[in-house]
Amino acid sequence: MTTETYYIKLLQSETLETETHETETHEDGTHDDVTCGELEGSSVEGGTAVLKNEIRDFLVKHRASQGAGDFADEESLLDQGIIDSLTMVDLITFIEASYRVRIDDDDMTPENFDSLVAIVALVQSKRGESETASA
Repeated sequence: MTTETYYIKLLQSETLETETHETETHEDGTHDDVTCGELEGSSVEGGTAVLKNEIRDFLVKHRASQGAGDFADEESLLDQGIIDSLTMVDLITFIEASYRVRIDDDDMTPENFDSLVAIVALVQSKRGESETASA
């Protein structure tokens, strides 16, 4: 018998929830659900941490300058060469698709995209979440 664990991100009511499912596979090929529970990320604070990590991962993978190093949450992504105009378009597309929000033309300001903290605050405001959750 083998046990497999799956992590699933669910977008329900514009809220990111994360659940874990463990399934046991028997020798005859049948499956049994063993457990199902919430992981960190389904609370407002955990959701903020998950959101921040997902956006950070995207930025690291798609950074404008491959020579750009690591960056702090409050550090200027524009000054560090992490974001340029092309990366900004990709980032906005990622945010809209991943978090089911609409980034309007008025939102596309350097202030909203200059740091990871600013980006997370923008996404949370678009999702109707409290600004205090980003702390």
